[in-house]
Amino acid sequence: MMLVIDASVVLKWYLPEDDIGFADQLTSEDFELHAPELMIAEIGNVLWKKRRIGNIDSIQSQLIAEGFIQQNIKYHSLRNLLTPALLGANEFGQTV
Repeated sequence: MMLVIDASVVLKWYLPEDDIGFADQLTSEDFELHAPELMIAEIGNVLWKKRRIGNIDSIQSQLIAEGFIQQNIKYHSLRNLLTPALLGANEFGQTV
């Protein structure tokens, strides 16, 4: 099954948060994971912030970043996602 994921889901793989069980299920081979390229920067910014406020140390942030990069996620240019994202937002009343 193809799923589009965002940074909040990925971070649940590495940091203790709510709904971690659901997020962990997505790492199985049953799912083909897709994400906009922007997610890479979003993950980096969250790791930087968590390091800055002392929730994780610099070694943990590097290990999480390296683990994240190894995940089997297909990235898509934001340019190609605007039209379908806007259609979905309009149809379902969600943000782009």
